[in-house]
Amino acid sequence: MSVKTPLSRSLPQAIQAAIRQEVSRLGRALPARVTAVSGAIVTVAFEVADASLPQVTVPLFGPEYIRYPVQVGDKGFCIPADAYLGGVSGLGGGTAQLGRRMNLSTLVFFPIGNKGWSSVDPDAVTIYGPNGVVLRDTNGHTTATLTPSNFTIDSSSGALSFTINGCTLTMDSSGITISFSGNEIVIDSTGVQIMGKYFMQHEHTGVQTGSGVSGPVSP
Repeated sequence: MSVKTPLSRSLPQAIQAAIRQEVSRLGRALPARVTAVSGAIVTVAFEVADASLPQVTVPLFGPEYIRYPVQVGDKGFCIPADAYLGGVSGLGGGTAQLGRRMNLSTLVFFPIGNKGWSSVDPDAVTIYGPNGVVLRDTNGHTTATLTPSNFTIDSSSGALSFTINGCTLTMDSSGITISFSGNEIVIDSTGVQIMGKYFMQHEHTGVQTGSGVSGPVSP
């Protein structure tokens, strides 16, 4: 003899099962650590003890114009988006649709603060990295590189200019020029010129013969 479950009992059970299945598909914001880095893309392992989750490859939070030196072992958490991100992250293609995605497929990794970080001035912006800091324009015409042992500025235009409180320092392959308030010092392969006159040379006024320039002063 067959036994039928009343609809009043089976229908709520079916609804609850459907709800549980849908909830299981929702993205979760979970703690994670970085296991691999490829530019602005990282692979993370989830730091949760009560679930066995695979490692996933996700985009790193942040704009193109500030690159964070994320390292293997760095910790943070992943936040899910409400739609497909592959088209904007480069990890896929096409355009996002509002259909539900799998719960680990729309994540972005966010680094977070840690009590163990080194102390810095809380009232200043601090920028540092394991190998130093690099500043450059989008096309790399001028690049300033700070390393643990050096500070280098390179320019593909061949010339660099710095202005501080009205004093301008210009450097190129021909030499260095320092100018301030109409006064100028030039250092190049010919020597040092101060206001158009060579340093270590002196002129005699009233000299009738010769070039009028006696040459460097003898030590």
